[in-house]
Amino acid sequence: MERRLTTARLRHGLAVEILCVTAPDAHWREAILAFLAHKPPEWLTPLRLALAGALPDLPTHFYLAVTPAGQIITNVTLVEAGAPPVGLLQHVYTHPDHRQQGAARAVLTAATADFDARGGVLLTLSTGYQTPPYFLYQQVGFIGRGTTGAMVRGRTPDAEAQLFTPGPTTVRPVAWGDFPGCVALHLVEGGWTVRSVAFGVHGPRSFEGAFVRLMDGLSGGGAWPVRAQAARVLVTRPGAVVGLATLCQTPHWREALLLDLFVHPAFQDQAPALLAALPLPADSKLQAFAEPEATEKTTALLRQGFVPEGLLRAQVRVEGTWRDVLVLGRWPR
Repeated sequence: MERRLTTARLRHGLAVEILCVTAPDAHWREAILAFLAHKPPEWLTPLRLALAGALPDLPTHFYLAVTPAGQIITNVTLVEAGAPPVGLLQHVYTHPDHRQQGAARAVLTAATADFDARGGVLLTLSTGYQTPPYFLYQQVGFIGRGTTGAMVRGRTPDAEAQLFTPGPTTVRPVAWGDFPGCVALHLVEGGWTVRSVAFGVHGPRSFEGAFVRLMDGLSGGGAWPVRAQAARVLVTRPGAVVGLATLCQTPHWREALLLDLFVHPAFQDQAPALLAALPLPADSKLQAFAEPEATEKTTALLRQGFVPEGLLRAQVRVEGTWRDVLVLGRWPR
């Protein structure tokens, strides 16, 4: 579906239309995929699926700057889920012939305004810290999360508190519709430091690339050395993702499986239910990691038969602070 949002005149005088193309869309599908063909294939997978109508649980919007001749010169992709929506901004790209002319800012302004009009509560993105794109995103309301390059934009100052309001939850297998929610979850400030050893996420950090790798592994893909075997999410009734548990095979110890668990601080009492729903093979060595202070996490692991194996001193550093990490394991039965 195509909507015309506005027009913009760029610095070099070119007038462009700014469109929102919501997947699925047969008319724009090939042009959008060709414009983003520089992206790695696994990053294009959800875009292809959405444009073909195969991701009904992940509304996908392509905000485009289009010349009078019908040429795409800028793309901003926004995927969202939940009610109210949580969004992930990605694939911001302008054709080299039209950079530094204001196209990206015009499209970003239109995209964020359109998201707000749909009642969107929180947007996230990931870029290089204090790079030119980072400062551009600041101009349209994004705020950096530490020095990681991850950024958030709430419709209100308490947007994250609204999103993660305590309430009833359910556990289910992870799906592409959890993409923006998982990214928002891993950007929360506070809570456990060790969030995903398999995907290298410690402290508030974007889970965007990690989620793509997670879904690639679950679908049987071989693009990454870390192969996800199983994953479950803890979600609220409005659809906010408040917990993620994954079981992965890593290249370091192929016979042992790595279990990661992260739950929002307001929902840590539900960590045992999330972990209990993850299928844990009895015939494999399982290993998990947690900082010693993460008592709810270690308690949930102990209930599943894990035992402490050791303590790694000053193993990870988050925003300048070194943290010890506890190693827990469960042996084949």
